[in-house]
Amino acid sequence: MSIDNPHTSKNILRKEMCKIQKLYANFFQDKDDIILQKIIQFDCIMNCKSFFIYFSKETEVSTKNLISFLLSKNKRIFVPKIIKEEMCAIEIYSIKDCISIWRFWIYEPLSDIAYRWDIDVAIVPWIAFDKRKNRLWRWCWFYDKFLSTKNITKIGVAYDFQLFDFIPFEPHDIKMDYIFTESVVYPSKIGFPENSHNPQSNLPKVRRKDRSIILRI
Repeated sequence: MSIDNPHTSKNILRKEMCKIQKLYANFFQDKDDIILQKIIQFDCIMNCKSFFIYFSKETEVSTKNLISFLLSKNKRIFVPKIIKEEMCAIEIYSIKDCISIWRFWIYEPLSDIAYRWDIDVAIVPWIAFDKRKNRLWRWCWFYDKFLSTKNITKIGVAYDFQLFDFIPFEPHDIKMDYIFTESVVYPSKIGFPENSHNPQSNLPKVRRKDRSIILRI
């Protein structure tokens, strides 16, 4: 993949990885609980009081159980909502508060009361990421703009197959502080899976006619 134009390269990769996520959504549901356990066992996270967490789609690492667990521990939970082309943090008190569907088929809370102060931890989804903690997400610049205005610990969650050796990046891109997948927490001494250069190596087998959409790198 050419990286002469990072913005163009990111858009190409975004489209291809979205296809992969949709195709393999049902294969990775068992990985969600593993990632959840890694998060709740991470002391520097669980000692925090407030969390900004995406409300997951079926193609993303599920956060519904995580949100419910944190609410049960009396943590303050905020979820993203796009208001006038700006990502805002809206507090929720139950998983049932996210019932409105936005234009990208993403559930959002009905409330428009945005929380403007700092939040301890942001847990965000990725379409793809690399070993330098660069990332690619579905919502383009919304997360970058939001996170750039907050003093917040940034955590990306994804599956092993979404790891690349290199993700095109631009000056405005916000790097993560931690990465959680089903097999690694980074930074750590564990390192990344040996086959991280090829996302297909971590994917289950699919029918031959479906393979044409798999990204070739």
